[in-house]
Amino acid sequence: MGIEQDPEIFNIIKQKYLNENRLYLVNSNFTKMDEILKEKFLLNKKLKFIVFDLGISMFHIKESSKGISFNKDSKLDMRINLDAKESAYDIINNYSKEELANLFYNLADETMSRQIANAIVNYRKIKKIETNQELVKIVQSVKKDRKKNPATKVFQALRIKVNNELENLQIVLEKSLNLIQKDGIVVVVSYHSGEDRIVKNFIKNNLSRLKPINKKPLLPDYQEIRSNQSARSAKLRAFVKI
Repeated sequence: MGIEQDPEIFNIIKQKYLNENRLYLVNSNFTKMDEILKEKFLLNKKLKFIVFDLGISMFHIKESSKGISFNKDSKLDMRINLDAKESAYDIINNYSKEELANLFYNLADETMSRQIANAIVNYRKIKKIETNQELVKIVQSVKKDRKKNPATKVFQALRIKVNNELENLQIVLEKSLNLIQKDGIVVVVSYHSGEDRIVKNFIKNNLSRLKPINKKPLLPDYQEIRSNQSARSAKLRAFVKI
């Protein structure tokens, strides 16, 4: 069974695997996986294996019009599912300077969070910030980075906040232990330090119920990164239910 919350990606996957009878696809948030399993699929059966592949996909970076990536000019939205309460536009244009600074620092470790927040608030005095490229230019006015786009961490923080990614991860990790059978395995692939820290602490705090398979996260090797640049920040942690 596969759960995908983005309707665009879900429709692409559904068409691709239209004739695959072994696969059951659901357009929903994975925080509802217990409800989905009980009502539509496995009823009261326990699972042998769960994989959580976190974060965004290459589709969001290359094709999506949600403003998640700064590679394509689009409206500042970032809601993977339109049921989300706040869009990136709402946050950028309504949060106070202090709230924005804390958001960028706490969710993405942005060390220039206060300077960026100040630039955003000053820009807002003239007009609303409507597109992702507007936001990129504001960040670039106060931060220089030759290796990657200076707005990378700001966009990451906004996406995490808009889609409640860290809160949702905490929810599904707890649910996974109730859904997995004894000796069943849970695998989590994360892509930034905030996600990995939650997984690490969850394992550490539940050693009476689970056993880590790998003491340290597994990282992609040189060959994998060379063939797939998007894998460079991936970390894999796995545990077995005892």
